[in-house]
Amino acid sequence: MARQRDAAGVPVQVWIMLVAVVVSAAILGFTTFGRATYAVARTRPRPASRGSRWIGTRLLVYTASGLMSGLAAVIFVSRVSTTRSDMGTGLELDVITAVVLGGTSIFGGKGPSWGPSSDSP
Repeated sequence: MARQRDAAGVPVQVWIMLVAVVVSAAILGFTTFGRATYAVARTRPRPASRGSRWIGTRLLVYTASGLMSGLAAVIFVSRVSTTRSDMGTGLELDVITAVVLGGTSIFGGKGPSWGPSSDSP
């Protein structure tokens, strides 16, 4: 079995996660794109008011979500050193449990990246 590589006694996957969280928190907290993301998540515009900014912001959010999913897939495959098409089957409940226990609002559109939102139920 291959030895896991680590930096300063911490696995590289943890460092990648920390970088992703810090970058995401900085983007969401300190940029106009972050404010637009929270605005789009909180409100549903009427069909007449759907502008290119609203559509563009949603497109970028979905693109970032796909990028993070791809990064997670690469890290997962690097941990097990192989891949199959049904690799994540059966992990859905584990993921949902981790998200809920971590304090994420299951109602969506609320809160910062670094902890539970103040108005979560």
